[in-house]
Amino acid sequence: GEEISEPIQLENYSAIADYKKVQSNEVSLESGDIVEVIEKNDSGWWFVSLDEEQGWVPATFLQKCDNDEPNEDFVSVDTNQEKYITTHSFEAQSGDELSLNIGVILDVVQKSLDGWWFAKYQDKEGWVPATYLKKVYNQNDIEIKLPTEKIRTMMDVSQFKKGPKHEDQAA
Repeated sequence: GEEISEPIQLENYSAIADYKKVQSNEVSLESGDIVEVIEKNDSGWWFVSLDEEQGWVPATFLQKCDNDEPNEDFVSVDTNQEKYITTHSFEAQSGDELSLNIGVILDVVQKSLDGWWFAKYQDKEGWVPATYLKKVYNQNDIEIKLPTEKIRTMMDVSQFKKGPKHEDQAA
């Protein structure tokens, strides 16, 4: 059937993958869903309207419906680049992306509102998902939550070794 087109100020984006909402203020997406973007936040999360629902979704799951116009959704970061720390490891899917381990500090050069930021790490640069990054305000308050489980089990093992040895001499 024919759709009556009405003037829409909001931009339409389509979901490129399924997204299951985690928080109550988010919206779940199914690949192919068309959403209206109400607010673009440079954290990589956008506030969208989908059918009767409104909420936040990761912008990396969205792509603009009409790709013929240039994307001006860039926020340039001033020359004193912002430092960010990775909260997840990321495996580059294409040549212009940057693979990163968890807990590395990088310089963000350019923030794109589509949720991908251009960053420099050591002598490499490329795009990384903003949702994997956390701002570093002060080099001293970098504390990465890495699993301490391993350390604990190592200590347990060493305590057992110090115990009586005569049981296993029967072998």
